[in-house]
Amino acid sequence: MEPTKIKMGEEIVEIPKIPYSSKIAGILQGLHSIYALTVVRLYKKYGDGVLEEVSKVWYDMGILAGEEIRKLAERRSGKKEMGIEEYFRYGPYSIEGMGFFDIGLELQCIEATKTKAVGRMIGCPFLKIWKNAGITDKSMIEKLCKTLYPFDEAFIKAFNPKMKVLYSCDRPGFMEGKDYCQIEIEL
Repeated sequence: MEPTKIKMGEEIVEIPKIPYSSKIAGILQGLHSIYALTVVRLYKKYGDGVLEEVSKVWYDMGILAGEEIRKLAERRSGKKEMGIEEYFRYGPYSIEGMGFFDIGLELQCIEATKTKAVGRMIGCPFLKIWKNAGITDKSMIEKLCKTLYPFDEAFIKAFNPKMKVLYSCDRPGFMEGKDYCQIEIEL
């Protein structure tokens, strides 16, 4: 597998890719199916308040994951302040970060400078998981997608409070006919 290459100033940073056939990926995919089916049932019974609460849980999970990845990055890099380079070396786009996000995500770096990063999640595994679980209503899938957005914002905040998410899919990519969702981060 060809590594992802990210240009940071004059330096080229290579992030190795790993295959996604691990047992943990299968377990996480099953859990995401259960999660989605549960949210759909609760939403049908109780309405939008369910989605708001689920979004809060994803936010809390993002804080926890961001803190853990930041600690890993601090140990590995020897730095106390995390930047864009550390985000790509140790965050969800890295081999280390994939241990937290191993559900078959194909992440791609579009742009990386010292102050800005643009990444894409290609062929959303969540979409595949949810469809395999029998969830096919596009408006419900869009709602499920949007419950995940707070995770990105919280992850970035915990990784480095000076970073901010500029764009995290106002609408899921599949709703716009794209095969990806894009996130932009600024320092």
